[in-house]
Amino acid sequence: MNIYAKTDLLYRKNVEFWPKRAAWVFLSTAILSFIFFGVIGLGFSFPMLTKKINYINGLKTVESDLRKKDASVTILSDQLDLAQSFLDNFESVMPNNFELESYLESAVSISGKYGFILTNLKTEPNTENSSAVTLNLEFAGDQDNLGTLVKGFEDLKRLTTIETLTIFNEPSALGTSLIRMGVTIYKAI
Repeated sequence: MNIYAKTDLLYRKNVEFWPKRAAWVFLSTAILSFIFFGVIGLGFSFPMLTKKINYINGLKTVESDLRKKDASVTILSDQLDLAQSFLDNFESVMPNNFELESYLESAVSISGKYGFILTNLKTEPNTENSSAVTLNLEFAGDQDNLGTLVKGFEDLKRLTTIETLTIFNEPSALGTSLIRMGVTIYKAI
């Protein structure tokens, strides 16, 4: 007799001829299979489940942050709408480029208005601020009118900083005082 025949005979003798034993064998085999494969399945599923739970929690955090940012964008949009009317004025105070020609036109106009003549002009880039340029202006005129000249530069719509102001007492070639003024003008970044 071969092994298959012996096993088949043993199985029939102990299981098939005793139905209660057969039920217990099948039931215990099913329970052990369920426990064995369930434990192994949970062993593989548990890390995946924790990853998914962490991913869901991360998505909830991102959603919460997005809701906060959406609320702040709405507030900022309203503020931008309010500030939009001021942007045209800002463009005249601080244009997108230096527009030296229009500034020099204003400087010549102001100097002529208060009795000064623009005799020399030098430009130099500002090493500390790339959105600024320094102009060294020389005027010839009566130093008694210097206050009105400075006030004229202060009243310009363009943002201007008077960095230096030097008065030379010796007369210029035109027979009046020589005044050097260092001004810095700015552009929008």
